[in-house]
Amino acid sequence: MDEDLKQRERTFHDELYSQTSWEEGPRKSTLKYYSAVRNNRQHFRDLVAEYGKNKSILEIGCGDGGYTFDYPGIAAKVTGIDISDVAVASARKKAAEQGFVNMDFQVVDVEAMPFPTGSFDVIYGAGILHHLDIDRSAREIARVLKPTGVAIFTEPLGHNPLINLYRKLTPNMRSPDEHPFVWNDFRILERYFGKTEASFHNLFSMGAVPFRSMPFFPSILRGLERVDNGVFKMFPYLRRHAWTTIFVLSNPRR
Repeated sequence: MDEDLKQRERTFHDELYSQTSWEEGPRKSTLKYYSAVRNNRQHFRDLVAEYGKNKSILEIGCGDGGYTFDYPGIAAKVTGIDISDVAVASARKKAAEQGFVNMDFQVVDVEAMPFPTGSFDVIYGAGILHHLDIDRSAREIARVLKPTGVAIFTEPLGHNPLINLYRKLTPNMRSPDEHPFVWNDFRILERYFGKTEASFHNLFSMGAVPFRSMPFFPSILRGLERVDNGVFKMFPYLRRHAWTTIFVLSNPRR
């Protein structure tokens, strides 16, 4: 990512985290759609907890805390990095207020991290890689990951024409550098990791969103998630039209 774009990204995120809360920022109107990904996000959390138990873990794009605060009681050492000074200052304040001593937050450019080679057992991030230069970021993640470590990410996909139309019609809800994951991005990841395991989520399950305030919403969501799983198994091509993916990367190549 060029320096001008990085500066625009810093400005966007500084302004975002200067809001009273993230929910009051420019993406407030999109929050309803995230009700459909709550089970996926819990699975993502569980994966990080499973791999990160008693290990050193790094969250990329932690914002003002992100998922980082889920793990100080699980991991041996928790580090969060973000490009926004405002977000990192907020995260440090929260950590101090809650008395966490095994947490560290730093302002860091993911494409040029200051950490020594092989520093972390687990590296993870939610909706962050699609803001970055995939090649440069994957190279750095592979470098700072231990040979036996894993990297876990959840990202939006960029092949569904209806979702892409919505993105095109709502440009102010996105930062200047966003580019949802496409199939070629997985090919780039394979240059730096010997093993890539991916699951795909949220196609028909997006139909549960209108019922998010109803008591039976969890049942509808689970049912439509089962439909998604069945469809993706029978018709693998449709996986690319999912909204989100979760993937685990291992065997880093340097």
